[in-house]
Amino acid sequence: MAGHPGYRLRWDDGIVEIRWTCGKANAMNGRSLAALKRALDDAEAADARGVVLTGYDRFFSAGPDLVTLYDLEPRAMDAFMIDFDRLMLRAFAFSRPLITAVGGHAVTAAAC
Repeated sequence: MAGHPGYRLRWDDGIVEIRWTCGKANAMNGRSLAALKRALDDAEAADARGVVLTGYDRFFSAGPDLVTLYDLEPRAMDAFMIDFDRLMLRAFAFSRPLITAVGGHAVTAAAC
């Protein structure tokens, strides 16, 4: 498994597993979104046949990082939401099959 800040990649017969490992419970903030974007970039650049996105331990994602996001100014929050929307749209329209393997807590980001 190749290690990167916020994620690890494991390859098996052209399929890449992205194990998202970004902070406490993969709470969504600017750093965790950037890690997922880089992981998708790596999978796409390596011409993966498919992608499986997983979390770690008992967490897929705790949802929005309320501690970090709470103090954002309105423009910064808008920028975060735009980044979040772009990442989700990219995942939905990814050029290869992409599935999530949720083996633990997964809180919706719709609360943002």
